Amino acid sequence: MRYRVPQLLQSRSRILTLLLILGLAVGIPFYAALWYAQYGPASPDLQKYLAHHYPFLSSSVSHVDAPTPILSLLASESPLLHPPPNPLPPPTCAPIKSLGQVEPSKLPPLLLSLHIFSNARFNAQFAKLRRNIIRRTILMGVPHMYRHLVEVKFIMGRSWDPAQETLHDREEKNSGDMIRLSMPDGDGERGKAAEWMRLVGGQRVAQWVVKCDDDVIPILPNLIPYLLTLDPTQPTILGSSFHNEPDKWPHFSKKMYGFSWGILRSVTEARMHDDEKHRFIEEGRYIGVMMNSLTSKPGHPPIAPGSIAKVPTRPVSPDPRTGLIWADVGRRISPWKDYWTVKASSALAWYGMENDQQYEETAMADIIREMHDAGRKYLWDVPDDLKYLACKP
Repeated sequence: MRYRVPQLLQSRSRILTLLLILGLAVGIPFYAALWYAQYGPASPDLQKYLAHHYPFLSSSVSHVDAPTPILSLLASESPLLHPPPNPLPPPTCAPIKSLGQVEPSKLPPLLLSLHIFSNARFNAQFAKLRRNIIRRTILMGVPHMYRHLVEVKFIMGRSWDPAQETLHDREEKNSGDMIRLSMPDGDGERGKAAEWMRLVGGQRVAQWVVKCDDDVIPILPNLIPYLLTLDPTQPTILGSSFHNEPDKWPHFSKKMYGFSWGILRSVTEARMHDDEKHRFIEEGRYIGVMMNSLTSKPGHPPIAPGSIAKVPTRPVSPDPRTGLIWADVGRRISPWKDYWTVKASSALAWYGMENDQQYEETAMADIIREMHDAGRKYLWDVPDDLKYLACKP
């Protein structure tokens, strides 16, 4: 009897081995067929995968087949034809309200116009509380004498609830810092980025217009000096490709990105159809499509519709056709309390605060503490060559 137990175990082992072999014999061809169907040689997804993970294998996989771009942008003027003032002119130092009914485009130009996407539909009360926190904290990092160089606006759609719209209208009247957009789905993703860009491009001129979500803390003492290293007269998009998967179009994360003024003017003047503006594409990818649809720079032939066959999986900067500069800041825009989080002393923004306490009492406190530990105040150190822009409060 004692000899039967090893034999029984041995027979069970053989059965398990046979089942394993059978599973591999069936599974490997099956999943290989699925993989080939999805990533076969004719599929751009395989090319994307190889180009992203194994760029040394072949130069032929560094480009992928691209969809048709937003072609109507190709009929607009080059962003190079709409540079903002650089350097900025001496300020008037007059309060904006005292200027009366002046067209926004006639107001003194800004260094930075910061636009925060807020929500008008879901958790309306929570969104308002978050806006109030941002209003009292966002400019802490800018000296009072230079706050006129930075504008903060909240970008919102419309609510389907009349009672909520009444509250929003009252808040807009009291604060004066809200821009309302009209979109087919009220305040969803469809068309918000395009409507925003086209509207803002006809508003007050700024060297840089930066967008972020309301769970993002832009660290202005670091962001403004970084912007000053760039040339606002050149068509530039800034943002982060960190954590981005390779896509049919190069793009940046939607959490925070920005443009030099010429790009906004070019998009504003383009004749875009509603179906182009309201395409259901993730925001970051949609902006990538728009950037790759800009018209050619002067001296370069325009692209004929349908002639774009391949585009790089990662941005080429500057773009040889448009001259577009992709200013990729990488991990300097990073999630808060993550393994990859960059120290506040060098980060441009943190994001991912789930509630107001995390935003104001924890994350903001962490930023101020880390900058103090690095021997810095949470305050933009204005360079000497910009001190002529000071206005006494």
